[in-house]
Amino acid sequence: MGGKQYAISPDEYVFAALSVYLDIVQMFLWLLYLIGFA
Repeated sequence: MGGKQYAISPDEYVFAALSVYLDIVQMFLWLLYLIGFA
């Protein structure tokens, strides 16, 4: 609901933090690939 991709309960904050971290790493690697360094 609310157009959110994920619904995270307070008990899943570790998973949520890991998910956000992995998303940022993936975007960084994608940018490196786009620039041509990967």
